[in-house]
Amino acid sequence: MSLLFEKFQGAGNDFVIIDNRSLAFNADDKLISRICNRHFGIGADGLLLVEPSEKHDFSMRYYNADGFEATFCGNGGRCISAWAFNHKISGSHLSFEASDGIHRAWVEEKGKSDFNVILSLNDVRNYDRYDDGYYINTGAQHFVRLVDELKELDVIDEGRRYRYDGRFMPQGTNVNFLRTGPGILEVRTYEKGVEDETLSCGTGVAACALVAMIQSHQSGKWLDVSTHGGVLKVFAVANGNSFEEIKLQGNATRVYVGNIDI
Repeated sequence: MSLLFEKFQGAGNDFVIIDNRSLAFNADDKLISRICNRHFGIGADGLLLVEPSEKHDFSMRYYNADGFEATFCGNGGRCISAWAFNHKISGSHLSFEASDGIHRAWVEEKGKSDFNVILSLNDVRNYDRYDDGYYINTGAQHFVRLVDELKELDVIDEGRRYRYDGRFMPQGTNVNFLRTGPGILEVRTYEKGVEDETLSCGTGVAACALVAMIQSHQSGKWLDVSTHGGVLKVFAVANGNSFEEIKLQGNATRVYVGNIDI
């Protein structure tokens, strides 16, 4: 069987997108893992399925590269929104269902395969503060540790240590390392399910931006967050220990279209 797919990337976070509005694709974990494998498949940080929705433009299902269904993915949400706009499933303003609720997106076409996407994230009602960092759910669970130096940091070893920390079990957590400075927010991420450092992580960048707002006691303005894959922008309004009106903005690019035998 030949399967049509599209490959998108958002700030270096790459995804295989499959149109599953017919619900014909069987989401088998071994198959998804093979599709996402960079040596034996297409290669991606995750797989996105576009599925039908009764009340919204579409429904999004997200699978990590290990083949297992995961919580929400911010960069994936931006990429799937660009895909839907490009396929005329929706207009430039759209809404879709995901594992954590309803999201809205605003898509601007920048070129034949390039899009600028603003994605709404759900409100964050609380967070946990530890001596060594913050634990925040921005659609996916993230531990944010503030560091003075990012360039020389062993993100994989340090990330694995926190990823399996007993405080966050049994589900584990994504791990973000945040460096702040005058006009600077820099982030590196160890992503569970990929079990490696990724070039960027949308919900992780959002979590880091919220931590920066907690630290500075300021909110209500866009923050630029630098990752290895590029710069993402985050907006949020603090209300006590809660954050509202959270938005994630950045590029989404269609890399190529193809078929794979499954």
